[in-house]
Amino acid sequence: MKNTIARVFNILHDGKTIGCMLKNKNLELTIEVSYATELINPKCTKIYVALNHRSNVSFIPWPTKGTVPTNDINIINTELDILKTKTNANTIEIMCQVDGKTELVGGILTFTAAEILIFTEDKKQISVDGLQKIADEYWANFKS
Repeated sequence: MKNTIARVFNILHDGKTIGCMLKNKNLELTIEVSYATELINPKCTKIYVALNHRSNVSFIPWPTKGTVPTNDINIINTELDILKTKTNANTIEIMCQVDGKTELVGGILTFTAAEILIFTEDKKQISVDGLQKIADEYWANFKS
């Protein structure tokens, strides 16, 4: 499952988290990724990602003056630009950049989760393969 979750966030690179909500052991992220969602519905700009049975959520900021690792989930409410995702033995690691005028420039969002579900802005579930197909179509058109 780790590789599937990493695949989803790699598909969503260049998107950014614009909100999060904790529900019991689940983490729901709102991701603005208009380049992909416009192929689903031109009026949509967001995708919702549910990470079920999540644990060990933390954010490791890139070294700058005064930053320290945090497991404060509120960091995800900062707009985090998704750059790249990888897995290690225990966790998923999402490299993120922070735009704006803060001391925080970016870092690595780490977590574990047992399941990932993807929903369009109008709450229709899509599969990982469906999301991949949408991204492939976008990038094929982008290159043309």
